[in-house]
Amino acid sequence: MAAQEALASADWRGPALSVRMGLHSGRATQRDGDYFGTVANAAARIEALAAGGQILVSDAVASVVDIESVSLGRHRLRDVPEPVEFHQVGLGSFRPIGVIDPSLSSLPLPGSPLIGRQKEIGRARQLLESAPMVTLTGIGGCGKTAARGGIAESHR
Repeated sequence: MAAQEALASADWRGPALSVRMGLHSGRATQRDGDYFGTVANAAARIEALAAGGQILVSDAVASVVDIESVSLGRHRLRDVPEPVEFHQVGLGSFRPIGVIDPSLSSLPLPGSPLIGRQKEIGRARQLLESAPMVTLTGIGGCGKTAARGGIAESHR
């Protein structure tokens, strides 16, 4: 908040500088001086949603920092698999945020538990033990993606 106040009160040549800020917390992968992963994507998306002069923080930040904030709810963000809850720091009034409408998203929805597929999952697991790759085939909608998720969960 101090950074926003300093930027707003600075004597700039020309129009006032209006900076948007977004903060998120979590583990990211560092490589060649840059950060990668879901956490970095979420931070970038939260920052991109902010308006000039606005500070948005994820629930991961708001829950550990004592700040006055307004919850903006849980939303799906582009390139972030799970919905993120975020907050606006302070009580300022800004334009509505533009988040993804879940019905328009190409991201897969979180998997649901498989029921009645133990035999197929067992067979796929056997095949995976003897081969580096197994291909599941079938018509669209028969559950190939759901079966893959069930196999992966069985290995955890």
